[in-house]
Amino acid sequence: MNELKGLRVLIVEDESIVAMFLEDILEGMGCVIAGVAASAGEAMAIIGQADIQAAILDVNLDEGRSMIVADLLRQKGVPFIFETGYGKAGVPKQFADVPLLPKPFTSEDLTKTLATVTRRVR
Repeated sequence: MNELKGLRVLIVEDESIVAMFLEDILEGMGCVIAGVAASAGEAMAIIGQADIQAAILDVNLDEGRSMIVADLLRQKGVPFIFETGYGKAGVPKQFADVPLLPKPFTSEDLTKTLATVTRRVR
């Protein structure tokens, strides 16, 4: 999708194989990886230093949930999507409007979902 070319995306995912899969898909779409974080703390540090235009957040991380990251992204006006194998039931009500990428997902699923969320802010 040409509309995503050059988009700077943060990946927050604690499963390295899934993070690598996301990186491959995003780079294939022409996106720029702004950072990859396996924890909320790492993600917060990247957000403080990098120019991020969108993010993909795994809802459940080894250390807990990614809601603190979602709160910060929302405050900064950065669009994001959640990825989870638990469906909407795993997402707090204050984030019910955030697009959800259900695991397992395909590259087409990711492309469509990311295009939808970034189109909202353009």
